[in-house]
Amino acid sequence: SNGPLLSNTPFVSRKPSLLNFYPYENEFLLKSIDYNFLIYNSFGFLGDIYFDSENLNGSGVLSSDYFNITSSHHLFFDDEIIAADADFVVNTRGINQKDQFISKGVSVEYDLLDNSFFLLKNATPFSLPAIEYILDYDFVFFELNNLKLDFSNNSISDPGFLTTLKYGKKNKFTYEALNVSYDLQANELCVEDGIQLEIKKFWLQPNDNRFCVLDNGDFPVFKNSTLIKKRWLLKDKLINNINVLIKPNLKHLIIAN
Repeated sequence: SNGPLLSNTPFVSRKPSLLNFYPYENEFLLKSIDYNFLIYNSFGFLGDIYFDSENLNGSGVLSSDYFNITSSHHLFFDDEIIAADADFVVNTRGINQKDQFISKGVSVEYDLLDNSFFLLKNATPFSLPAIEYILDYDFVFFELNNLKLDFSNNSISDPGFLTTLKYGKKNKFTYEALNVSYDLQANELCVEDGIQLEIKKFWLQPNDNRFCVLDNGDFPVFKNSTLIKKRWLLKDKLINNINVLIKPNLKHLIIAN
């Protein structure tokens, strides 16, 4: 190995690859052809790996059973992987199913010791294709040990925006929430605090200001919720402790106990 930093970042290629080596400099370039490099004894890497005598860099796709990170700017350290302007995808294990999570143009920090990711959004909102949701938050914290994503904004008092593609005019309905988590194993999105759903002629306030979306992306029956009738000239009318089902056209049904 060339240099102490390289020896702390194990990788191996068991298949043919191209080597461009500078004999009088501590630099080299490795190019995978048809097969992945094995890196950190855990991940595949398809692309170019370049050692500049100080750092091990990469351009290509870092992959595991759960995720792929595509970037032209990977940095590999002893206990951390960093990627800039990256596309980060969480794969679905089922056959012929949509990916569970997609983010584009994000900054990625992967703590190998904690087995966790920090993803910082650039411009494009996060996507949950399996349940047809788009989430506009500043960052995501992803723990691989429990396969859970937590979404938040830089200011904890600022709500983010969630858009379901299954409700509303032109299949887009947006609402706000302060705290959002997505359980990849259960395929369950849960939202909490700062929620008020604006449906036709009413606002809907969920019980305890929280609810979880069904695993197919539909709203649940909102049990013990509060309906607030919009009245522009009079005080809004509150209807408390009722069970409400929201239909795709944003009209509602009151469900008997």
